[in-house]
This record gives sequence, structure tokens and C-alpha cells, in this order.
Amino acid sequence: MKAYISVELPSQFHKYFPKDRGGDDASPPHITVLYVGEINPKHAKDIRKIAQACAKDTPPAKCKFGSLGNFPAGEYGVPWYVEVIEDGNLTTLHKKIWAALKSKGIPVEHRHPEYHPHATLRYLPKGEEYTGDLPTGQFTISELTIDITGEDNEKEESKET
Repeated sequence: MKAYISVELPSQFHKYFPKDRGGDDASPPHITVLYVGEINPKHAKDIRKIAQACAKDTPPAKCKFGSLGNFPAGEYGVPWYVEVIEDGNLTTLHKKIWAALKSKGIPVEHRHPEYHPHATLRYLPKGEEYTGDLPTGQFTISELTIDITGEDNEKEESKET
């Protein structure tokens, strides 16, 4: 099982994100708050409860889209993304959830020391440039999505406002 904690982008921006973005993620366009990774199924309920409690204690995030960027190539190619500039509330939520999971002894695969909010546009082969339109504008995020994907590819989703 894998766990992802994210916030879905408002629907008016979905048109900028291809339906097939590549990789193994078929979810709606989103900003990952914390990639938990492979989990022991016994931790699923705790992950959900912890993320929901942290979200209730964090104000909505005011965000705007920034510039185009990419990460180094990985298993699915080069992930191209649009930067998300936020007021600090997503970063706070990321840190709270990570710390709370750690305090409960739940391992987190995310290993980057800094959180860089972004929305993945597409995975492309190494050497290809992203040429699609970029979303622009401001938005507020107030719902948290907790995806726990099992071996049978079923998703459990919980939204917190």
C-alpha cells in the first residue's frame, strides 16, 4: 500500500494538465503535501487521522502559480512542473503531518529536507522540453486529500475542509 497526502487544484486549472501525465499517478491535478510512500496497512487509519487533525489546525493556503521547472529524470522520465508559491500554510501542514507521523513511529519515504510545492504537468523522456501552456492565477486551498492506494489499486479518499 502507498499513501499520498495532497491538495487538489481548483477545477478551473485542470485544463492545463494533460489527462495522461505519465508516471503512475492518475489522480486529478494536485499539489503533494507529503508523499508517505509504502505503508504497513495497519497504519492507514492512523495516517488518515493524523493528516485530518493537522489539516483542521492549519488555515487555508493562499497560492499562486509560478514558473516552469523540472526535477532530475527518474523511473518515468523527467517530471515537469509548475511552481506553486504559497503563503506558508502548505509548508506548515507538510511539517506538521511529517512530525506527527514520525512521533507515532510511522515511516515516511519523503526525504527532501525542504518542501517545494509544485503541481506536476507531465513526465517526458530525458531531453524533451515541456511546451504546453502554464496555468496562471491565484487560488486558495482548503481541502486535504488522503489517498491510500492498495495492491488492488483501489483508493480510499478523505477530504477535510
